[in-house]
Order: sequence, then structure tokens, then C-alpha cells
Amino acid sequence: MDIEEANSVATQRMMEARPIATTMAKAMDVVPGLRDNMLLHAGPPVTWERMSGPMKGAMLGALIFEGKAKSAEEAEKMLKSGMG
Repeated sequence: MDIEEANSVATQRMMEARPIATTMAKAMDVVPGLRDNMLLHAGPPVTWERMSGPMKGAMLGALIFEGKAKSAEEAEKMLKSGMG
């Protein structure tokens, strides 16, 4: 089977699948290593200093939205201190 045929088979199987949720839980209860106040994103761990501008904005917004910080300044202090 060549790669195009394999991709076609895989795509067809995904399209035919009918997933069913069998349980529900808080991520904190089922994800190993997850801790309170841990902020996650789609990439590897990164320090505040190395984050791009848009990612910094997203982190600040997340802390404000979640009620962990009252302002961008407060959120930035938290992130610079290693929280998140």
C-alpha cells in the first residue's frame, strides 16, 4: 500500500467513525502532572521572556478571564514570577 492509498483509507475511517463519550471528568483529575494555575498552549514549554507578543497577550487574557488576575499588569507579574 502506498502513502496516498494509506492516507485515503485513514481519512475514510475517520469520516465513518462515530465517537461516543463514555465518561466525563475534570482534567485535573485525569491528566498526570496537571497542576492548579498551569497554563497550557499548543507548543513546548516556554518562558515569559521567550513568548511571542500574541502568546503573551493570550496568557494575560487567560489569567484575567479566569479571575486569577485583575489587570494585565498583575497577570504579567504573575507570569514573570513563573506562575502558569
